Amino acid sequence: MAKKIEILQFGDRDWNQIYEINDSIHLEFFDDDLEEIRENYDLIFWDHNPNEEELQFTNLLLQAYRLYVTEGVELSEDAMMVYKSKMGQRIAKADIQDFLNTQTRYYFSGAYGERNKPEHLSVSRDFTGSASWSGNHHITLEGDFGEDFHQVAFYRNTIWVVENISLDAWLEYEKTGSVEIKVVFTRFQRGSIADIRERNVFFEDDLQDMLRIEAKASEEYGFFSIEVRGKGTLKIVNLHLRYSRGGHGNFFPGGERLVTKNGEECFAYFDPQDFKPPLIAYFSGYRTQEGFEGYNMMKKLGAPFLLLTDPRLEGGAFYLGDEEYEKLIADRIKEALKSLGFKSNQLVLSGISMGSTGAMYYGCELKPYAVIAGKPLLSLGNMAKKEQMDRPGGFPTSLDLLKSLENDLGPEEIERLNNRFWDRFKDADFSKTKLVMAYMYEDDYDNTAYEETISNLHIAGSRIYGKGIHGRHNDDTNGIVRWFKSQIVDILKNEFGRN
Repeated sequence: MAKKIEILQFGDRDWNQIYEINDSIHLEFFDDDLEEIRENYDLIFWDHNPNEEELQFTNLLLQAYRLYVTEGVELSEDAMMVYKSKMGQRIAKADIQDFLNTQTRYYFSGAYGERNKPEHLSVSRDFTGSASWSGNHHITLEGDFGEDFHQVAFYRNTIWVVENISLDAWLEYEKTGSVEIKVVFTRFQRGSIADIRERNVFFEDDLQDMLRIEAKASEEYGFFSIEVRGKGTLKIVNLHLRYSRGGHGNFFPGGERLVTKNGEECFAYFDPQDFKPPLIAYFSGYRTQEGFEGYNMMKKLGAPFLLLTDPRLEGGAFYLGDEEYEKLIADRIKEALKSLGFKSNQLVLSGISMGSTGAMYYGCELKPYAVIAGKPLLSLGNMAKKEQMDRPGGFPTSLDLLKSLENDLGPEEIERLNNRFWDRFKDADFSKTKLVMAYMYEDDYDNTAYEETISNLHIAGSRIYGKGIHGRHNDDTNGIVRWFKSQIVDILKNEFGRN
């Protein structure tokens, strides 16, 4: 049985006595008789102007985007500050019952996302064309698929549809010629593959947005298949599956999906906290499980923060892409600054490993107060080159990255990918930016990042602070994380006057 949605309600009347509360919800009415307050809640409702104690509970117990206030309730100045910091929303009294019935299930705690890679695909025995794999990046099917739709590939992995938690699915694909596709999700009863309950069919118009696999009142299993007709090529990249927030966000309530016209995604999550400088933008590292990284760490710091995560390739494509993709990321950071009324010198960009690439790369454009980079990876072409002799089989995604960004794996492509960062870095103005870097002496991914940063930093007045730690790239990650946190705390305390 799915975990119940925990709701705390402040008001003059107990909603348990007014509305029908279904079995998937546990709603507590806050009054003097409430014996125990939970450590956190999935939702809080204000049905009156909260007093000081209720404001404290809301601040302590609730994430942003999970606060609702009944329309017509006039909020005090203090309550309005909490409402804004929690990115609160208004709800009409007439909509409360429907919201409790249909929307609260999207406010479950935690988040989950995964990708089904091309290696998880099986090609139908009836397909007479050619099939070729390009690393972990994509599979290409080419030929005459016929005049009628029929299955050409299916994912071997069985999909678990959890009780009351719907799935959002996103298929990355490209096609040429007269090829048309549709995606079929076949559901069957738990414990049986013969008892088919339902088939959900999605055509190309549906595939322009994420597909919704609606949950039922009981657990189900299923699988995805791809049906094709026409003549040409079909390139299938990843099939992404995420627990759905039903229009209330992505991964987290309030999580934003940024997507290009070619279907490449990045996700952002903004929390204004106390509205005081600086804004800390944190780029997630390499993640085979999709979702945001660093939430608890950033939340505890108390300052406004923006989380960014890249779900492409096997665990991320290092925040690099075409002009449209990179503009989406830069613009989202600028929008967060603007919403807070901050300037670029009140911005801190940060990240570890793959996240350091994003922090350093966009730091070249945004002129932040500081860039904090742990285990920096900057010469990405060399990182792929090391897969040949220095680190065989250690990080094959580096080859997928090189191929996807530069279209080949040769020496020229390696150099171009290296210069993707360094040409940008050499032209950047870091005269008012503090670069803080911790690197591994024996890094087997990019062992020249720190030295090259120093040699290419020509702007007068630039400041760089470095710390070397013995080990390869994935050695002593805990030491890097401790250093990373200490650097952010030091900047907050000593340079922005925050306790």
